[in-house]
Amino acid sequence: MRVALIDDGVAPQVVPGLPEWNDLCVLEDGTIRHRRQDEPILTDHGTTSAQILHQYAPEAEICSLRIFSSLELRASVKQLAAALEWCWREKIPLIHLSLGTTLSSDYELLCPILAKLIRENQVVVAAHSNRDAYTIPACLMGVLGVFADPQLSGYQYVVRDAAGPEQVQIAASSRHILTGPTGRVYETQVTNSYAAPVVTAAAHELLRQHPPFSLNISEVYEGLAGRRVDISRSRPDFITE
Repeated sequence: MRVALIDDGVAPQVVPGLPEWNDLCVLEDGTIRHRRQDEPILTDHGTTSAQILHQYAPEAEICSLRIFSSLELRASVKQLAAALEWCWREKIPLIHLSLGTTLSSDYELLCPILAKLIRENQVVVAAHSNRDAYTIPACLMGVLGVFADPQLSGYQYVVRDAAGPEQVQIAASSRHILTGPTGRVYETQVTNSYAAPVVTAAAHELLRQHPPFSLNISEVYEGLAGRRVDISRSRPDFITE
């Protein structure tokens, strides 16, 4: 099953099984094309996220959508919107974002696209802001929003009801033992970016057990939790618009 990973790219030599047709770039004007060999991966952010996902869901077919092309890991909302729109057109079942925006002005462009994805039962997993700010898309009701719990490790996560104090409902481990490109073994840091891939891996394994696009977001939450889960938020997020 294809999993779109929207980030700064994935190093093919570190994450196996990334064919050229799944190694894409989103340009500033929203154009999407294959990543060229002269466009190096500048950080390990996307690659690390892909490694974590691959470690816990080795059969996932990762499709890399590179929207960051600088060390600052910044992109325009237009690039993010173009990547999400591409996922909708290509009918990607599962979309991973170890990123988000805290600008309320980005609502207008992103929410209609996210609403289309949610209506088609395409699952979006997104990391919450490490500054605990309201984050799009992580805080939207139809998204699997994730934050890191330092008490968890490896393939561990906890699904909570929406009535809790947190802005997102899933706590996950961001501490994972990985092997770098030089063979060095290390543990990842505690950050929401590296907690989200755990939930993406769990969602991948859940979706594989059902017909494509047959589970709505409530059923995905309940499948991950193994119980009924309340996802009704006390604040409006306008996703149903």
